[in-house]
Amino acid sequence: MTRSLRLRLSLWIAAFIAVVGLAAGALSFALAFADAHELQDDQLRQIAALASTGRISPGARDMGHGDGEPESQLVVQAVPGPAGPMGPLPAALAAGLHTIEHGGVQWRVAVHVLPSGQRVAAGQPTAVRDEIASNSALRTVVPLLVLLAALILLVTLLVRAMLQPVALLSSEIDRRQAGDTAPIEAGAVPSEVAPFIASINGLLARVRQLIAQQQRFIADAAHELRTPVTALGLQAENLERAEMSPQARERLAPLKLGLARTRSLLDQLLSLASQEAGAATLEPVALDAVVWDAVRDLLPLARARQVEIAAGALEPVTLMATPAQLGALVRNAIDNAVRYSPAGGTVEVSVTASAGRALLTVDDQGPGLAPEEIERVFDPFYRVAGAPEGGSGLGLAIVRAVANRLGGTVVLANRPTGGLQLRYQQPLAPF
Repeated sequence: MTRSLRLRLSLWIAAFIAVVGLAAGALSFALAFADAHELQDDQLRQIAALASTGRISPGARDMGHGDGEPESQLVVQAVPGPAGPMGPLPAALAAGLHTIEHGGVQWRVAVHVLPSGQRVAAGQPTAVRDEIASNSALRTVVPLLVLLAALILLVTLLVRAMLQPVALLSSEIDRRQAGDTAPIEAGAVPSEVAPFIASINGLLARVRQLIAQQQRFIADAAHELRTPVTALGLQAENLERAEMSPQARERLAPLKLGLARTRSLLDQLLSLASQEAGAATLEPVALDAVVWDAVRDLLPLARARQVEIAAGALEPVTLMATPAQLGALVRNAIDNAVRYSPAGGTVEVSVTASAGRALLTVDDQGPGLAPEEIERVFDPFYRVAGAPEGGSGLGLAIVRAVANRLGGTVVLANRPTGGLQLRYQQPLAPF
């Protein structure tokens, strides 16, 4: 059975209205049918009584206007008397109402006694009477059926309107980003749903507290580790200036490389914790200018890896962000492309705007990704097989965290010509 509360309410209420309405309609039809027969009996008595005044002589037929309508099919005969449409009426036919049959046709007959003692019968076929009564009863029931259909439609619309706030609230929650743990505003939802919303808000508060604890732990751990790692780096530099054998100097190089990688990891951990922290005040930021700054900062790394950074279309685009957040997103996106491009490769960066949205694309000439890894590379510390040295698996995680904060979307896709393309989209700043 469907789990839709709105549908179930509508169906049950509509079914109840339909059953009650049909029962009322059947009762109304039966009562109207009986009333029509009673009225027809009264008309037969009146017609038979008119015969006593001489206005209608026995033997007259077709008491209407000759138009062939069922209401005009009335017959007056003497009792006893010559055989007519109702056949020879028996002499024992007493005054009052009777139902007789002649020639396979049933008749409803009203017998009236004249002052002279002669009896006169006014009759009408029962089939005609039933047709007249049915038409009269249907005219009584049809408005009730129309009202019944209108009532079912009205109830369905009312149920939908009353539950619309719940549907709107559901849509609002669906539009939230993964890290948005702000309390849900109950608004105009029914009071019966309010306890459920309060429970969800309580759960969101606990999740928010847990996330904050994890972020504080990462930030504190990274901050506490920076000082000793920096000190180790300085000691390694001092040691490098001291006299030592070629073998010792050769072993010192991996130590310095490991310390540099650790410093980079700690910096990225602090950056990730900062991006996942509370929202900052947004301001208009020129994306094209941020791209130029990031390219200048990453040129030494690109030269060291023998990779060229090429600028494609760089349209002037302004977004609502903070320079630090947008800079972290762009630098990590380009840094990731440079690290995975082979020596002699090219990383192309472009900025365009269309349909009210800015688009940043970063194309590399690396090996690309397997389909099952395209989403996993956004997870912190996830590194694909054959990843270059010096990486920490946090660059794309920072890109996704910043994108969620700024209300943008970031996707990766393999290029048909080889390599990977990163696409970041965000609404343009309103002016």
